[in-house]
Amino acid sequence: MVERRVLVKAFAGRYQQATKKERGVILSEFVLASGYNRRSAHPALPVRAVGVRGAAGRVGVGVGLRQRACGRGPAPGPRQHYDAPQTPLARLLACPQIDEDTKRTLCEKALSLNPARLARWTEP
Repeated sequence: MVERRVLVKAFAGRYQQATKKERGVILSEFVLASGYNRRSAHPALPVRAVGVRGAAGRVGVGVGLRQRACGRGPAPGPRQHYDAPQTPLARLLACPQIDEDTKRTLCEKALSLNPARLARWTEP
């Protein structure tokens, strides 16, 4: 592993300065020298160093972190919307498939439960 890290440092400077076509050649040389396969070698070599400005004038995020080709960072995914958190009883009471008699019975049973007594009963 130490030898591979030394190789990464040796190739990183050339890789960062190279054009896209040259990076392909350097990547092939790195694969032959290190024993990495091409898919693992690509993320191992940093595209640009910390603080180096790219073509768009933006500062690089960090060594080894890759961005989209346009340099704007990772693509934002769809925003996920979740329902408000509910207790199991509240979910059952909101369910339209359960009839009103069952809902009433569940409410009465929930009101009759004593949390302290349940805790003592369930503790070993």
